[in-house]
Amino acid sequence: MKTFKILIAALLAASIVFAMASCSSDKTNSKNTTVTTEKKVTTSSARTKVESDYDIKDVDDLTVPVGTSEDDVKSQLPANVDVLMKGTPTGTSETLFTESFESIDSFSENWNIVGPEGIVSIENGAMATTVKSNYFRTYLKDQPWMNIDSDDYANYVVRAVVQGHEQNPSNNFGIIFRTTNVLENGPDGYDGIYVGIGDPSGQVCIGCAQNNWTQIFTYDFDYLPEQSYTIEVVVFNDKYAVLLDNELIYEGECVSSSGTPYINGTVGIRTYEQLFSCSEFSVRTLGASDYEHFEDGYTYYESHPVEWSCTDYNPSAKGKYGFVGKVTDLENAYILAIVQVKEDA
Repeated sequence: MKTFKILIAALLAASIVFAMASCSSDKTNSKNTTVTTEKKVTTSSARTKVESDYDIKDVDDLTVPVGTSEDDVKSQLPANVDVLMKGTPTGTSETLFTESFESIDSFSENWNIVGPEGIVSIENGAMATTVKSNYFRTYLKDQPWMNIDSDDYANYVVRAVVQGHEQNPSNNFGIIFRTTNVLENGPDGYDGIYVGIGDPSGQVCIGCAQNNWTQIFTYDFDYLPEQSYTIEVVVFNDKYAVLLDNELIYEGECVSSSGTPYINGTVGIRTYEQLFSCSEFSVRTLGASDYEHFEDGYTYYESHPVEWSCTDYNPSAKGKYGFVGKVTDLENAYILAIVQVKEDA
């Protein structure tokens, strides 16, 4: 029994020693050797709120490996940034495309048609739908001014004269623009913006499609069947302006419901289950007066030199850092770039 008590006492003593070791600082082990802990920071510079008198195009985030010096980071950031400037437009508008609606054969040379077979009829200088369909659209085949498959804006003015043939339209008809990825079925099987007129209440309907539909804006007016209406859309960089019979009714941004910008693309005509016709269709470049439809007037991006700095950069610590870019030849022009330091960048 005495031996058993001695054994229990020894075990209790050992457990106390082990507990004391485990409660010691996590920066040392039982041999009092320093354990290296990983440095990872969320820096205050990454949360910097930059105030600027100018709008500047965002700079892509940069990722660098641990150990990259501040000078090396700066060398990888752009030496110039695009600054939005205001100016006075010059020049006159030039025609890019005009449809004469002479025959179905000549029409098919320039247009792709999505919808039931035989839905398009060309008569008396106009295109008309012959049956109601929930997925009719016809759009121009690729032309250089559409800037398809590029990162450049497709800027143009698209104009259509349309006429509804139902006393009480249940939906609308109109034009699409900055349109890409057109599918062969479905009412919203395309990426782009739509402006149509009609509906039971008589209104202009503006929305965007990305294989689903998002309503953007409606504008009420006194719709009449068999009356011609002119829809005109001025598309410039990241904005567009909508005119109905030469009256400005809306200015918006060329962006989808998910935030994806509509940068370029074709133009066309679309309807949802309505009988209608289009007697005029044209596309042209912007003239000086077209910029008056935008609140900021004529704007353009111009390249300017920039210098970068960061208040708390540590090449040895992983995390996100904010580098502030100061445009050197403009007063109070700043932009923020995020630089992430990672182990295996």
